[in-house]
Amino acid sequence: MDGQTELVMEPAERAQPRAEGSLALATKARDGQSVIARFRTSGSMKTVFPPGGPVLEAVTINTSGGLTGGDRFDIAAEVGADSILTITTQAAERAYRSVSGTARVRSRVTVGPGARLNWLPQS
Repeated sequence: MDGQTELVMEPAERAQPRAEGSLALATKARDGQSVIARFRTSGSMKTVFPPGGPVLEAVTINTSGGLTGGDRFDIAAEVGADSILTITTQAAERAYRSVSGTARVRSRVTVGPGARLNWLPQS
């Protein structure tokens, strides 16, 4: 060579962006109605609450559009004494093939005395 250095750059493997989200929801009974005691969402997990009735309904929405390798979603629900909570999804969750990794959806639920949880995800 004539004093020049050859620089060879290999394309780096790019990590696929991963979706993460969480829902933390607690209910309580107040004046014969089920109401929100605590509520927090983060990331790609959103929640809406249709109005009306003595039963509190939470509709979860995955704004990333589906699940693929490496995605992580957590749902924590605490149904307080004598309250009723229905948790459902906006639509059936779509799972996509991925080159690597596993999608995880973790649900943790606590139901207090005299309380009821209706777990009704779309299929």
